[in-house]
Amino acid sequence: MPLAALTLVVGLGLLPFAPLLSLKASIVMRFQLQRVAARNSQGSFGTAAPGLVLGLAGTALLIGVIELPASLTRYGLQLATSESVETRAYAIRFLRTWGSKDYLLRACYDRSGRATDLAGYLFSLQDPVTTSEAKQIYYRVTGETFDTTLSPKRMGGRFIPRETVNFDDNHGGTKIGSKLEGLSLSSSRLDASVDADGGVGYMEWTLSFQNDSAIQREARTEVQLPPGGIVSRLTLWVNGEEREAAFAGRSSATSSTKCRANV
Repeated sequence: MPLAALTLVVGLGLLPFAPLLSLKASIVMRFQLQRVAARNSQGSFGTAAPGLVLGLAGTALLIGVIELPASLTRYGLQLATSESVETRAYAIRFLRTWGSKDYLLRACYDRSGRATDLAGYLFSLQDPVTTSEAKQIYYRVTGETFDTTLSPKRMGGRFIPRETVNFDDNHGGTKIGSKLEGLSLSSSRLDASVDADGGVGYMEWTLSFQNDSAIQREARTEVQLPPGGIVSRLTLWVNGEEREAAFAGRSSATSSTKCRANV
């Protein structure tokens, strides 16, 4: 409360006092309801026991309906991590029918937040599903990887603008992160030459990325190389000028190569 009082000095309003003011309002309403109950007969008063039970039941039903997609999805996620093959297969079918794709996508991120529904909260306490497991389950349910879809706008119960927060936790790392709003592949061109007699071939792949967001984005791509293929050169076009770029050594680039560029 002393810290909350400082907000009055700087003009931030009474929001930090909401818990105290709510408690005071509840106490006042308690006495007012007792006075109303004393003036009315027990059978006609709306706050009698049957009315209270009905009100609580209606509230619980409304909250349950709102949180039902999340609860069903979290239940399916728990089943999908079972050691039983039959249970995992049933969980995938269950999630395809009753699961929410949005909640599945949130589970693939570290910032998904704690479950707000009671059933989901109990599931997360018992044996939480890791983001790595959620990504695999998401692919099995939807047939697409989580990074082909834009990250959810709501994380942990909060709406976060995608332009101000980068949800790519692998920024600057070695993994291909999630799809980012405002960043896209505008063009792709392949130029190749093959010497059939010599049994060699050379190919150039030109990728052009477009960044329409207000902040700098990191463009990455993963190229699967054929057996025996190596990367011999990598260049970046910066302001219309081609520049030499660094890439991993031969031992790291024989199976696949990850390229990173800021745009």
